[in-house]
Amino acid sequence: MSNNTVMVVGGGIAGLTAAWELAGQNIKVELVEKTCFLGGHSIGFTCKATDECRQCGACSVEQMLSNVVNEPLINVHLRTEIKNINKGKKISATLGKTDIDIPNTGLLKGFSQYNSPMYVAGDKVSSMPYETAKIDGLGTDGKLDVDAVVLATGFSPFDPRIKGTFGYGEKKNVITGLELDNILRENS
Repeated sequence: MSNNTVMVVGGGIAGLTAAWELAGQNIKVELVEKTCFLGGHSIGFTCKATDECRQCGACSVEQMLSNVVNEPLINVHLRTEIKNINKGKKISATLGKTDIDIPNTGLLKGFSQYNSPMYVAGDKVSSMPYETAKIDGLGTDGKLDVDAVVLATGFSPFDPRIKGTFGYGEKKNVITGLELDNILRENS
């Protein structure tokens, strides 16, 4: 096994793939994700096949997420962000817990069966579903010394309110493709 450690920043499909490939080279990986769940935007994508696979790629993030959470060379830091980074002989990163807004229900739900925990609860929730973590139990505060950093921080989806052609935000039945995928995923 290599003595090298790499920090991968971002737990979407790019970060998951980078972490998996590095672990395949016997490199220890510290995977840092600012949210409570891995998978990024792509974990919300839904397969569009009706009778046979059309190779849309929606299931690839599920498979990669399964690979990553079951790989002993990958250490996952959920609800964690980089506060400071310095380069010397090694790269030293100071990590801190990300501030997360919990909805009025008091629960956040992950999209994937491979997210563990599947739910994250705020302080005011007493009765919790199966595989639920308290928000204050997630996150890493401290330092990491690594040999390299891979940035896979994702993207921000286009805000359709900027271009009002279709009445997004004005008409209740106008949604984005990503919102549709998320609705289908939650109800499948």
